[in-house]
Amino acid sequence: MQNDSVKQLFVEYRFYDVDPEMTETPFSLPKPRPYQSIAFNFSNSIQVDMKHNYKRREYLASMLLPDHPDKGRIKFTVVSEPPELATGESAQLECEDVGVAYVSLRDMLAKGQDLRDQNIDILNPDDESHVIGQMMVTVSCVDVLKAVEGEMQIVGTY
Repeated sequence: MQNDSVKQLFVEYRFYDVDPEMTETPFSLPKPRPYQSIAFNFSNSIQVDMKHNYKRREYLASMLLPDHPDKGRIKFTVVSEPPELATGESAQLECEDVGVAYVSLRDMLAKGQDLRDQNIDILNPDDESHVIGQMMVTVSCVDVLKAVEGEMQIVGTY
């Protein structure tokens, strides 16, 4: 909020081989004022069926294992988009991560519940102990997580 160079924001997340253009909001919105919210209303489905997307399904299974590098979490990143110049070209500035938020697939599986309109903390990317805001997310994947967990218990499926 205090950085005047931050004007426009978008949100992204990453999942295995999914094209980044599919996992980020299709547009950026003006940075809100303090205590004001913005709504992206962005929705996306990632196919993880066994027949056509086995590698993605395998990656999802790996997220449930104790040694997964992201600790079984989906990371959402709030990104500052460089401002456009009067000519329509972007300034020489790069996109900058201004916040991160996490959803734990392991916790969702343990609770047996999808997240529906859940507020999660947005953390400072340089100091994740510092909360800088919140974002509301819905993540629906418990049924597939249960199926994947069951497959992992059958020898030869993972």
